[in-house]
Amino acid sequence: MRIAICDDDKKDIDTLWEYIEKYDSSIEKRAFGSAEELLDTLDGETYDLIFLDIQMKLLNGFDAAKIIMERFSDRPPLIVFTTMSSKYTIRGYEVAFRYLMKPVKYEEFSDVLSAAWKKIMPKRLQVRYDGRTFMIPVDEILYCEVCGHNTKIHTVNSTYEIRSPLKTIEESLEGGGFARPHGSYLVNLDQIISASQSEIVLKNGLTMKISRYRRDEFLKAFHNFLRR
Repeated sequence: MRIAICDDDKKDIDTLWEYIEKYDSSIEKRAFGSAEELLDTLDGETYDLIFLDIQMKLLNGFDAAKIIMERFSDRPPLIVFTTMSSKYTIRGYEVAFRYLMKPVKYEEFSDVLSAAWKKIMPKRLQVRYDGRTFMIPVDEILYCEVCGHNTKIHTVNSTYEIRSPLKTIEESLEGGGFARPHGSYLVNLDQIISASQSEIVLKNGLTMKISRYRRDEFLKAFHNFLRR
């Protein structure tokens, strides 16, 4: 998850920064002192979650949020407005995921971040490939497979071979609709068009065997996924 904090009050930025560190110090985050600064950076960066102050000089949080949602209409970030006045909490619900009243308490912040985490993750899988960091949309992943000590991630348009065990990828995608039909494969259940007791067929035409050892667990996961 990548988080942006945008507020023209440094004390409020420091508070949210401290709360993120307390929640999970591994979360990637960046702070901005104005909406203009945030929007300039968004030309080259993306964030999953943005904590956005409403009352800022020049461009306010509402107007900035509308620009962000229009710019990233295909995959918009979640917007959490922060404000000192409850009169703003009715306006802007068309773009807001949540509101947080200042001064923000950690318990309320933690609840919002947990809700955002469930909604965002695992929408994207962050991987290192060929010396670069990629954010792979989870719904574009077809399947992952063991390749020696590495893992190959097959997507609709590309294949990434990363230095990570399949188990680690599986843990990252937990709750995202993936299951193992075989010890060497992890499949996106939404990519399956047919399944029998012994094999599955993916939307791209690939046929994959289901191992006897994995059969019961895999088919149970698949049937649970279909009932969702």
